[in-house]
Amino acid sequence: MKKLNLLFILLSLSTTATETVSPSSSTSYVSDLKITTTLEALEVVKEERVESITNPNTLFNPTNLRNILLDIPDTTNLRRNFDLGTLFRSGWSGNGGDSHHLQDNIWYLGEKTVSYCVKVGADSIVNKYEASKMIRESFTEWKSFFNKYSMLEKPLKANRRRANLAFPDGLKRSMTSNFKEVSCNELKKSKKGEELVFLIGKSNALIDLYKDLATENAYGLALRKGYNHTTYRNSGFVWTSPEIKDVEVLKHVVLHEIGHVFGMKHDSVHVMDEDLVDFLEAKRKHSKANLGVIESKSWKYRLVEGQNNLLSKKGKKPRRRACSVGLIKNSSIPKIARKKLGMKSYGCSKLELKVDEILGAKKFHLTLILNQAAARSKNMSGLFKSSRTKPRDSMSPGVFTKLTNVDATRPRRKNVHRRIVVDGLFDLPARGSFKLGNSEFPARISYDKGLVVELNFGSNKWWVVGQ
Repeated sequence: MKKLNLLFILLSLSTTATETVSPSSSTSYVSDLKITTTLEALEVVKEERVESITNPNTLFNPTNLRNILLDIPDTTNLRRNFDLGTLFRSGWSGNGGDSHHLQDNIWYLGEKTVSYCVKVGADSIVNKYEASKMIRESFTEWKSFFNKYSMLEKPLKANRRRANLAFPDGLKRSMTSNFKEVSCNELKKSKKGEELVFLIGKSNALIDLYKDLATENAYGLALRKGYNHTTYRNSGFVWTSPEIKDVEVLKHVVLHEIGHVFGMKHDSVHVMDEDLVDFLEAKRKHSKANLGVIESKSWKYRLVEGQNNLLSKKGKKPRRRACSVGLIKNSSIPKIARKKLGMKSYGCSKLELKVDEILGAKKFHLTLILNQAAARSKNMSGLFKSSRTKPRDSMSPGVFTKLTNVDATRPRRKNVHRRIVVDGLFDLPARGSFKLGNSEFPARISYDKGLVVELNFGSNKWWVVGQ
């Protein structure tokens, strides 16, 4: 009962959380703009403010609770700071009436630099200097990633079917990419409502309360309050567990959680793997080259012209007498495929997919490169066409918010809630065929946590590679 009552208080924050979780008699009432409580005490970990509320008849102001939990002064009024109309639309599991679009929103839009501070726990594997450096490098890597795919400083826009949706104020906004570390004392003085605090191996009351109510053991959290649909700049925390005792794992978790700050969805790219915990707990079976990186060789964000993409089971360390990381054991390939491709039944092979030319979002030329030990490489080229029949929610970072439909003729269609994205390109799945000499092999290219190639050799015999 106590946990349920605390949940009501936490819900009053209209908080949205994205977590990386390891598998391993107070009462609150919400009524319009008034919350009453019989909460006896709310204690914050050391260095955090301690405040108690004991009078059950006292009007409870969520703004004060925010001050307790974030330890950042806030003079904004209740109506502005806490829109209780969004109470059950903040990404929480509820009665089925929630909207989960908001939890993947980009936290910061606009050209202004975002200030953040770093707090490090006594049990953290890294010190303050090392943590700051890791976070700074992580921001740089994400910035390079977005540059690679031409998404930086690119205004958010609707997909082609809703090309004329715009922000209500008519401004064009892009994703914020500039972040600057300041002291936590300096950040406390900020009244912008866009504070970002990194808690590396250190907790606070909000994190503890969320973990107590929502998860048992977490590796990391990206936690913010209800989305600000006016400024599009939101305060929140990035937290990592003090139980992480491997620097490479910590870097991976930090990259993952910062990805959520940028609005990157789970399973959009290697570091955003929804099964990240399974990956980290089985890290001894994986190549260290796949730790602390946004993209792995076999899991790129999307097809890029001139790029070679490795096709193999991703990153497992070789067993005795097995192939090296990134290579495929020939004996695991279907016999008919080896025969058609002229492959040996022993040894190892490397298979790569190269993008020769992209002809818009629908067509592209691909080359499948097969390299066998002590043998000449074989190149199979083909033209592929996108086979997507239904539009899907983009894996690109974006914002789900209230927009204006400038072409609407009916008033009720003028203002709508829709998702606008930085980049809405859909290039996969695709169908086509690869040619090798006089032979032609139908094929399908898709994404399933990395590139997957399916080759048909007749008689309903398929070779699936990439997973």
